[in-house]
Amino acid sequence: MVNCLKYGRRFCIIWAISYDKKGNMPTIFRWKGYRFFFYSNEGIPSEPLHVHVIKDSNVAKFWLEPVVSLAESYGMSPPELNKLEKVVENNAKIIKRAWYEYFGD
Repeated sequence: MVNCLKYGRRFCIIWAISYDKKGNMPTIFRWKGYRFFFYSNEGIPSEPLHVHVIKDSNVAKFWLEPVVSLAESYGMSPPELNKLEKVVENNAKIIKRAWYEYFGD
């Protein structure tokens, strides 16, 4: 199922749980060439709710609770990270829903 949600004129998020070739990186959505995803094996015990973002070879990780915040990043500029943090904040409900549907409560 693909559900396109339009946020203004600037971008459109495609909501779809899709998987890489190994099936271990569920994609939550894509935005302007960035892929927002989580690993299906987030460690034992699982890390708290978060999302990974990748574009080319640049990556970032954002915590969603208690508030959206940057956990770590490699190769992304501060302005880029600020924009991505806003995207995560604006889509926190979608990210949380995907997380809990995949990992359970």
